[in-house]
Amino acid sequence: MKALFIHLIWTFALTMLGPASAQSANNASGVFVTQIGSGNQATVSQDERAVSGFAKIEQTGKGNEGEGNVAALTQGGGEHWAQVTQSGTKNTTGLTQQGNFESRAIIRQTGQDNLIGLTQTSEIASQFATLTQIGEGNIISLSQEGIQNVAELTQTGDKNRMNLSQTGGGNVTWIQDGNGLAPVELAVGGAQVMILTQTKP
Repeated sequence: MKALFIHLIWTFALTMLGPASAQSANNASGVFVTQIGSGNQATVSQDERAVSGFAKIEQTGKGNEGEGNVAALTQGGGEHWAQVTQSGTKNTTGLTQQGNFESRAIIRQTGQDNLIGLTQTSEIASQFATLTQIGEGNIISLSQEGIQNVAELTQTGDKNRMNLSQTGGGNVTWIQDGNGLAPVELAVGGAQVMILTQTKP
């Protein structure tokens, strides 16, 4: 049994961004999607008409039930924030943020066959991403383009793989703690500050 609750809200960004963003959040629109059960899918699209877009997607399971969760989110134009949380078995995210303003994304997957895809594009603004995977067959792919990017990538599990590409200045924190791990694949441009850690039991 799948329950889908979609709430259109106007100020939930306060829970993600804190008091510093309260003033801008008052004039912003957003969407909040919660799915409980198996076989879930969620798609959110926000363009420049949203001015500032806030999106939050939560996909969880019932007990030990596995899920085939898919969350696709596209934000273009103004200043955007996104948060995706997936708990289950066959999770896939997929996120695209592009425009001339800052973009922020927080994605967390807990499960087995997880896949995260993130693309943030801006020629004049900074990009921020925090990606976390805890599971078995995890894959992370990240692409950022901006003047000052921040990426925090964390994997804890069995068959992890990461791929990172940054254009412009940036800070990267790359942590893998698992069984398979992977060769470090990085393509960066501009001034970079990196912390890379790989461990294998």
